Formats: sequence, structure tokens, C-alpha cells
Amino acid sequence: MTEELEVDVASKSAATSAVESDILGKICAEYKDVVFMMASYDDSIGRPDLADFVSIAPRSLSTNSMTFYCISPPSCDSIVLLMGKLELDPIYVSAVVTSCTEGFWERKRRYLIGCDLESRI
Repeated sequence: MTEELEVDVASKSAATSAVESDILGKICAEYKDVVFMMASYDDSIGRPDLADFVSIAPRSLSTNSMTFYCISPPSCDSIVLLMGKLELDPIYVSAVVTSCTEGFWERKRRYLIGCDLESRI
């Protein structure tokens, strides 16, 4: 009986994490004017120009990390993430790339990027 309870708890945990990972996608679908973008970051130069950013597709977001899909790998380990509405005041966050996995998602070559969020800039 104890084993069944452990299996049920594990399956509920897996189901909960799947639902949580879909929440950000649902938010993006509802608010199409919300953008998520990435650019290489050089602390000495400051925030990159808007033209330097590329669009990304968020996968998961927590208080200290984010994973997202991108059509190309980042050119360096330090990046800036832009999140929000461009016509308002979007949020810029510096981050460090922790992983980059090449693969196929939705039948297209993509890179799954993992990063640790550092600070708002």
C-alpha cells in the first residue's frame, strides 16, 4: 500500500510539472504582444540595441533560471533577456548560459538554451 502511494505522488508530481511548463506557453498565446528576446551581453558596453536581439520561445521560467528555444546558439555565455511589451517598459535581465542542446522541435532545428538569471539591468 505504501508503494502505491509513492507511485501516485510521483505521477502527480510529473503531471504538475508538465502543467507548470505549459503555463508560460499559454500566457504567451494569450498575450501575443508580449515578446521574449535574447542578445549577447558585454557588461562594459551596457544594454544592447534592440536590433541586436533575436526572438526566443520560452519553455520554462522560474525566479532564478529560464529555458528557451532559439534558432541559433548564443555567441557567448553572457546574455541579456528582454521580456515584456515593447511599447511599454520591457524588462531586461542579464543571464549566464548554463546549457545549450541542439535538436529538432516542431520539425525544425532549434537550440534549447538553459540560463541562470543574474540581475535586472
